[in-house]
Amino acid sequence: MSQTLSIRLSDDLIQRIDHYVSKIGFGVTRSKCISTFLEEHLREMEFPGIEFRDTVLGRQAHIQGHMEVWQFIMLGRAYEMNIESVADHLKYPIHLVEPAFKYYNKYKEEIDQKVDDNENMDEEKMRLKYPEIFKHSDQTLARAS
Repeated sequence: MSQTLSIRLSDDLIQRIDHYVSKIGFGVTRSKCISTFLEEHLREMEFPGIEFRDTVLGRQAHIQGHMEVWQFIMLGRAYEMNIESVADHLKYPIHLVEPAFKYYNKYKEEIDQKVDDNENMDEEKMRLKYPEIFKHSDQTLARAS
């Protein structure tokens, strides 16, 4: 369920949002963009150490300055979800690994899907799911031929 909320934003902020929306494309609307940013900011406040970044696969939760949360969890699966073993493997202090596991506990289904997608991905599936990733490289290859 969702609700409509009316808010006033400055012209400058609207222009910045519109610029971002046009940059990412793929049918993202101003409303969806604002909703996503609010959700992400609330998650960042709830889970210190988590940040969202744009990637070729879309916006992803990361440990600040490090890898994506799903990558920590993928490694965690190999170590029976033992945080200390993951930290040791990565040569990271435990305080850098803990936020990924805390975030995972709240958003398990979302992160499990990303891990599963990675484990089951091949180039053909990648092209079908993320055609925008290959668009530029395919055009470059076509011009080179």
